[in-house]
Amino acid sequence: ELRTWIDSKPGCVLKSEAIMSNGRFSIDLDGLYLFSSQDPTMMPGNIEVRTVRVDQVMANDAYVLANRARDKVISMLNEERKRKIDQQRRGLALAALFPKPRPVWSTPALVGTFGDAFIEGTGFEGSSCLAWSFTVLNHVMQSSLRKQDTVLIGLPDDAREAVSNTMHVLSKSNAAFKQMARLLKNPNESQLMNFLRRIKKLLAKVGAGETLLLPAIVEGKEVLILLIRKNERFYDFVVIQTDPTSGLRHHSVNP
Repeated sequence: ELRTWIDSKPGCVLKSEAIMSNGRFSIDLDGLYLFSSQDPTMMPGNIEVRTVRVDQVMANDAYVLANRARDKVISMLNEERKRKIDQQRRGLALAALFPKPRPVWSTPALVGTFGDAFIEGTGFEGSSCLAWSFTVLNHVMQSSLRKQDTVLIGLPDDAREAVSNTMHVLSKSNAAFKQMARLLKNPNESQLMNFLRRIKKLLAKVGAGETLLLPAIVEGKEVLILLIRKNERFYDFVVIQTDPTSGLRHHSVNP
């Protein structure tokens, strides 16, 4: 016979001569595969499977109850561990930038700046950290001004106006750098076309007198483009090199 339990309660019982050890209904551990999907439509019922255990023993009611008690203890420990991790993540400085925040020293922005000796063989090697560097810088500066506005008290009016204008430009440019981060993470034709469409929309929204900062990569070199709309017809187009040793070869300069 074949017995089933749900939440340690006896369920369906099948009795047949075909049910026997190593018979057609036996589980072959070498051929047992379990699949899950992140698509909610493929996992109906809002069910989360945490652990699957296959025991090579004949179960009875007492065995099932004992295992359920053990699993509840393990589940409580896992829930407590998850709660502590989530609480710790909420306190991290970059919690607003990541679904699962990481320590600041492991972000792409910091790795690209200080961790050159440790990125060989990782996803950071040969990759651009321009988008994440801007995102982290913008987040830090915006947070500093919101939470520590006293830093502006000692500045003269023209300096505070310059800070305000800079923060406004960084805030408006943030969407372009987010799109670049997505493109670098998935560098394919579809993502590139989506990136170009988003940039086109951002450019169309720039009004007269407004400024937008855009990211670019030219022959593997990171470049910033400062777009200033003078009026309805004319723009100022400023190319900002990020590598003073090799980036200047892309256009003539006056040393």
